[in-house]
Amino acid sequence: MTTTNYNIDGVKFETVCELELNRNGFTHICTLLREGREISRYDCHYLNRTWEPWQYYTVIRECINEAINARALDLKAGYKFETGVKRVSAKKMAELQSSDKETEQLRKLYNSIHE
Repeated sequence: MTTTNYNIDGVKFETVCELELNRNGFTHICTLLREGREISRYDCHYLNRTWEPWQYYTVIRECINEAINARALDLKAGYKFETGVKRVSAKKMAELQSSDKETEQLRKLYNSIHE
């Protein structure tokens, strides 16, 4: 198990990565924590080996991307509920995401995971 801590705008993010072996290959599993609470979990299955720049690189980036997408769905559902609309335009979604502090933190975290 590998744990990595990140501090983005004073908020503590942590990735907990594990390796599971199976008969066909192996799996990398990543759990993303924000202030100690799980916000995302992702796994990548490999049959032979991986060509990542460093171990768990792909699974960490995908886990963060999954958290960003989940946050976008939450923002969309909240906006629909508050306003009573049935559809949200792409322009409005971009506006909602750009004004959301948590989404910005997740994007900064995603960009900080470099090769």
